[in-house]
Amino acid sequence: KDLRDSTMEAMGGDERGNIVADTLGKFQDKGSIGNIRSKASKVAHGEDVDPTSKARAESLLGAIGNAPTSMAPAELHRGMSIKGSQATVLGKFQAGDSIDMNVSSFTSDRSVAAKFATRTHTKGSTRVVMKLEGDKRALPIQNLTRDHRLFPEKEWVTAGRFEIVNSKRGTAGDVLVTIRQTEVI
Repeated sequence: KDLRDSTMEAMGGDERGNIVADTLGKFQDKGSIGNIRSKASKVAHGEDVDPTSKARAESLLGAIGNAPTSMAPAELHRGMSIKGSQATVLGKFQAGDSIDMNVSSFTSDRSVAAKFATRTHTKGSTRVVMKLEGDKRALPIQNLTRDHRLFPEKEWVTAGRFEIVNSKRGTAGDVLVTIRQTEVI
């Protein structure tokens, strides 16, 4: 049995587990990332969605919310590009503020996050690398693609409210933000 099959089997086992495994499998296989994020956000905020999407979103958010805090590595990282200068972007991430993140991917490898921030960088934007530290609820999903192409990304998925611990200028014109998860949506 390959790694994907054994991971999917471990996540399944009952109806809700099978929904989570299938949802994450599609998330990894690029079937509907935007759709999953959008539907999960709507469900988390009490908006109406179709019954199938609601079951998927509730199962996924429930699985994240029930993931043991000891499962994820001590640090997870997320790379992105945000419109604005370094100073403007730095101003958006003030220590003590909270940010909500819908279903989002993180990696246990900081260099992967930095590469992703660079890959998505456009003119007029700033590369941002977030470090998620402390206790967190996240699910490992790098093993779920059918062809294992994303295994090197060491990917985890989480959602919720996060407190900004600090933010600072990076040495390469980027912004480095440290966050802690305070609740799962």
